[in-house]
Amino acid sequence: MRLNCRACFVVCFITLCILISATHSADANEHVVDSNPYVVIPMTDERLSFIRTNLKGLTERVWLDGDVLWLAKNNRKGPWKTTGGISEQLTQVGDSDFWATGLKWDRWTEAFIKVAFYKGDFPTGPMEYINWRGKHAPPSPKQADPSNVVTYELIGPDKDKKRNVTVVLPPQYDDKNELPALVLADGQSAEEWGKIIAAMINDKKIRPVVVIGVHNGGYQGDRSQPYDAQFDIRAREYLEGFDQDRFSAHLDWLIDTVLTDVARRYNISLERENLAVAGFSNGGAFASSAALRRGDVFGLALALSVGIPPDIEPQTPNALLSQFFCAAGELESRFLQQTNTLHNRLSDAGGEPLMQSYVAGHDAELWTTAMSEYLPLMFPPE
Repeated sequence: MRLNCRACFVVCFITLCILISATHSADANEHVVDSNPYVVIPMTDERLSFIRTNLKGLTERVWLDGDVLWLAKNNRKGPWKTTGGISEQLTQVGDSDFWATGLKWDRWTEAFIKVAFYKGDFPTGPMEYINWRGKHAPPSPKQADPSNVVTYELIGPDKDKKRNVTVVLPPQYDDKNELPALVLADGQSAEEWGKIIAAMINDKKIRPVVVIGVHNGGYQGDRSQPYDAQFDIRAREYLEGFDQDRFSAHLDWLIDTVLTDVARRYNISLERENLAVAGFSNGGAFASSAALRRGDVFGLALALSVGIPPDIEPQTPNALLSQFFCAAGELESRFLQQTNTLHNRLSDAGGEPLMQSYVAGHDAELWTTAMSEYLPLMFPPE
């Protein structure tokens, strides 16, 4: 199955390493290692016939042969790489038009990933993703139509530019009852999340929830040039300590402007037990920091694939510590280790966070699956 993923924000590991060095000093027992659970199979000219046959006339394909997952591209103008659930460099097969890599692991049948092929140093423009699932992987979350999806503009946190907000109303929404809300960083994904939430409401797995998607500021630099942190508005607003003034202004804007405006337009509850903040990757770091700094506002936090976990200050006896729900994938080793670090820090601070790992990578399929499994605990049916 091929998907046009218009709202997927993949964080480059090179960029992540730069940001970690700038923002995070780990404790002595928090050693972070990049290591994949699979072994890369050496590519030889003798594999040309195997690759050509299994591509089956397609331009690109992902398939499982025994315990080896193969990713292949038919296009001489490489070099080609993959991004999404698996980030790997493909190898040209001899002097042919084919590029491929084989990854040996005994857990591929449990895996679910989205993978896109690209060339160059950094993915640019809209990416077309292949959705691949092993036979023992959990199914993709069901989707249904929400009551309404509304996107509008507000003056953003920097005051001189507008920022989009997407509100997804649940099925049978009306103005009679206040509803809980989930505030989603990288709000360009709000509609996709809202469709999954709508299906869960219809199946009576959760009570009605409004999704408030706060769009990110993106990367304002030239993607063809080396990464420049000053142009990464998303990172500056999402990562505490990277640009503290920008982070604080964005958090204040979210609470004082966005939530107030959405509550004026729609019947949502602003009680902390009815407000969750959620995010993935850098957005997961922001959700964590937002819940920790403003536990008086957010009673719940869904922190997924957190690349740079925030520091946690010692809690006073009466401090409001949000309930955290954390998840990451076995195929995103750095994010898994850092999300576990967040979980451990929360536990040490007296919280009772939940942590789940999946046989998945750094992509939207992991995040929507984790969201769909945690939401019944966050907003159980009445």
